[in-house]
Amino acid sequence: MSLTDIRIFNSQGLAVPLAIGIKESQQQQINKKIEFITYPIMAESGININNANSEISIEESNGKRVGQVLTNSNHLNEKQKIIGALIDTRALSAKVSAIEFDADFATNTTLPITLDVGSDSKTWRNIAFEEPLYNFGDVALSKTNTPQQMRAVFNNANLDKEYIRVSWPANQVLTLRHVQITTSDIVPSIKKMSIALGEPYAIEPHMLSWNMLFFPKLLLYILNLIHLIP
Repeated sequence: MSLTDIRIFNSQGLAVPLAIGIKESQQQQINKKIEFITYPIMAESGININNANSEISIEESNGKRVGQVLTNSNHLNEKQKIIGALIDTRALSAKVSAIEFDADFATNTTLPITLDVGSDSKTWRNIAFEEPLYNFGDVALSKTNTPQQMRAVFNNANLDKEYIRVSWPANQVLTLRHVQITTSDIVPSIKKMSIALGEPYAIEPHMLSWNMLFFPKLLLYILNLIHLIP
């Protein structure tokens, strides 16, 4: 006889669910999605935002905050163009598993994006290099019917009160509205309750019965679980 031959019935003779337990990890991963707005990064033509020491200053322009790559001509002017985006995630200290982009760019093309993080808007470290975004098909179609990739996936990259800098090739145009960042936290797993059944009594050679004397303890455990649900 194998364990799959075991059946459990209640006092009315109805079959009740049965699961064979396995040893579980003492920890579990909790994912949380947080939305952030983005600030365009402006610079004159020819400026390479991916220089390791490219410093970005936050300035006000027409009532909006923009990032400005600092050069010898340190002011906004009409010759400048958007060459990237800045995300202020300094309030976040967590592991990032994915970033999803709410953005527009040319359809039927692939747009590689590069992501760097830094705490002082000057010194940057790379967490993703030329991750491809794409949007193929008729833009009039539902997004669910259009092949597209609008997120970058990471292996739990560390983000410790830092900015995120987004950049893309100078010959492509990206209109970035906001991003949704998925964080991953490791928390202790909820312990499963174990209750001794006590001695059974035989009904027939292949059937045993137990009295449900532990039901009050089981009910209290369920109420405690409900209390933990946010």
